[in-house]
Amino acid sequence: MKKRRRRRKKKKPMKIKKTMKKKKTMKKTIEKKKKTMKKTMKKKKKKTMKKKKTMKKTMKKKKKKKKTKKYTMKKKTMKKAMKKKTMKKKTMKKKKTKKKKTLKKKTME
Repeated sequence: MKKRRRRRKKKKPMKIKKTMKKKKTMKKTIEKKKKTMKKTMKKKKKKTMKKKKTMKKTMKKKKKKKKTKKYTMKKKTMKKAMKKKTMKKKTMKKKKTKKKKTLKKKTME
């Protein structure tokens, strides 16, 4: 039996061109992908920034609410204190008038 000789296939010059084309298209697709990624990243950044801004706004609102709550609470406590003061004044007046009345009664007798 004769041994078969393996012949090496000669590379055609067209193949190189094809590979070059493939490389070029690959480069193009990679660049396109990069661009799209950049765009998406920008969009994501915008979204996160918006979220941050809205969070800041809500936090500000919450702070304002807290401040107003504190203020209203202060007002309420002040009102209560004023009421107490007026009550004290009233009771003092009552006591004074009672003393005067008793004095008058005593002097009349």
